[in-house]
Amino acid sequence: MCTQSKLASVITFVNESSNWRDLRDRTELQSMFPAEHKLHANTQHSIKRREPGILKLITTYNSLCSQLQSLIQWRRAPPSAVPPHIILRDGVFQLNVDDTWQDVGLDDDTLNPPAWLLDDTVRNGIQLHLEVDWCNEEEARLMRERAVKSGC
Repeated sequence: MCTQSKLASVITFVNESSNWRDLRDRTELQSMFPAEHKLHANTQHSIKRREPGILKLITTYNSLCSQLQSLIQWRRAPPSAVPPHIILRDGVFQLNVDDTWQDVGLDDDTLNPPAWLLDDTVRNGIQLHLEVDWCNEEEARLMRERAVKSGC
């Protein structure tokens, strides 16, 4: 079975189901892509195995952030010190790396931090801009799939 017809059968299978997340018989979908299913299962297992260590690391990091915040409040830190943001335990496994990379206090230019670091509206605007880009990419991908599907 060619990849295009396999993809078309999966799309048909998903479209015919009222809600693909609530399918009773996932084995049909899993049998169409066994390698992807195995990879997904291994990834889930690895995440669950490492979850306690990651959560402990987050707790330690957040307590250090709180200590730094209190040092800043008591004026026992350098005057230009900026406390890093805490990491929320709820969304850490959603793999949204946009919120993780924050270079707070890593350079000597902390007196005038960039707008994306200082202003919540700029950060929200960047995230919305990225979301629009993702939507445009998804639309282009769907258009290519539609063209391939009609050509198969």
